[in-house]
Amino acid sequence: MFIKEIAQGVLHVREEEGLTAEEAARLEASGYSKVIDGGTPPGYDPETMSLHVSYEKTDSGQYMAVYATQTDTEKIRTKIDALKAELAASDYKIIKMLEYSMLPALMSNGEPGVNSPPYDIETVHSERQALRDEINRLEQLTDVNGI
Repeated sequence: MFIKEIAQGVLHVREEEGLTAEEAARLEASGYSKVIDGGTPPGYDPETMSLHVSYEKTDSGQYMAVYATQTDTEKIRTKIDALKAELAASDYKIIKMLEYSMLPALMSNGEPGVNSPPYDIETVHSERQALRDEINRLEQLTDVNGI
């Protein structure tokens, strides 16, 4: 990434990747300088946060990319809705297992594996609980941030 101050406080940023040394030198000769990347902030979660970049001029005259994060309400709500839909999509498994538990004759016909519940209850439960836990975590994020 290269940056050039084109007016007092007005910056022009060029997102250039894969440049040859010659192309980079040409940009620098025209007044652009390579941006020093300050790195993504620790704890940044692209599924729940927005990333904002600003550029600070260093004492050496170069620019450094400085990142700030902000909780993104829309991203969180979208993620919660997707998780709830995924949870609802597995409701049929619970219903099917409930049917089997209410009709013991179906499960005890003497042949192992025949007419046994179609899903492993422990696996289904742990998958669904993981979804509920993530929904609760995201909902707490919105509560903490007053969203």
